[in-house]
Amino acid sequence: ITRLSKSELFSGSLSSSWQVKFPGISKGVVPAESVGRAPADPVLFAEADASGTGIRIWELDGSFALTDAGVVPTLFTPFTGGIPQLGGAELLNTESPDLLNAVWRNDSLWSAHPVSHLGDCIIRWHEIDTTGGVYSLTQSGNLDPGTSVHLPQGAISVDADGNMAVANMQSSATLYPSMKIVGRVAGDPLGITSGGISIEIQTEALLAPSEDLGFKGRSTGIALDPWDDSTYWAVQRFHSGDSGWGHVAGFSSLASDRFEANETRLTATDVGVAPGVHLRNLSIHSATDQDWFEIEVLRPDDIEVDVKFQTIYEELQFDVTD
Repeated sequence: ITRLSKSELFSGSLSSSWQVKFPGISKGVVPAESVGRAPADPVLFAEADASGTGIRIWELDGSFALTDAGVVPTLFTPFTGGIPQLGGAELLNTESPDLLNAVWRNDSLWSAHPVSHLGDCIIRWHEIDTTGGVYSLTQSGNLDPGTSVHLPQGAISVDADGNMAVANMQSSATLYPSMKIVGRVAGDPLGITSGGISIEIQTEALLAPSEDLGFKGRSTGIALDPWDDSTYWAVQRFHSGDSGWGHVAGFSSLASDRFEANETRLTATDVGVAPGVHLRNLSIHSATDQDWFEIEVLRPDDIEVDVKFQTIYEELQFDVTD
């Protein structure tokens, strides 16, 4: 790993750096993006242990001393082979079981990585308690869209309230590669996530340029918007025919006020105004029956309201005004 001076980097006069080497055959080590961590606390790094027994934690202190803090037990099996896609003979890559990123916040370390489950490549996410420098698994869960649908990559983020989001790519022999954001609200049952929001669905197979064959299906990322600390921005690499590689971006909000249950329209809670683009790919999930939601179009744009009824709910009602 290489440590750079932030002040020098921001001033445009980078002149110094420090390097620390991890021992042995460590592969796929990622630094934890730390929010609100005390300056005296060690910098945390994480990796999926090569033995498949759990997530290994590393600590780096201010004198650049690296300490192996041990493995937090959570068994997994790496996925081997490529990921199929509709309309293409080329297989998508997955770096299973490597972590793509890690985030530390409020004494919890969050990570996600592709693993094998019943023959499919899925994303498994983890929350690890770090209180007092003692590491233990709080919860973990699987993002598993169904038989023969694969998730080659997933990046994780979490806000100040403990709401988690994972950006991921999905693909199968009958599905073009697509980008989704899946999340969970703090206080949900442990290990549970929502169904997710589709951000982008390709209309063709990913065909890697000849000089870039090793990168198809990779480069998933997610970050919190610093303006409100509740909006997630996600990116996914895609291939657009002869125009080469590009990125698509989308967002989702898991703010707690968007998950209030309202048993009658008279008691419905105003969740605020969502201007313009905020209505794109908006998905409202209710955990109780007979909830009311009202969507008001504030601008004469085209709007398409897709109401999906699920059999576990008795009734979902939308009142749309223009």
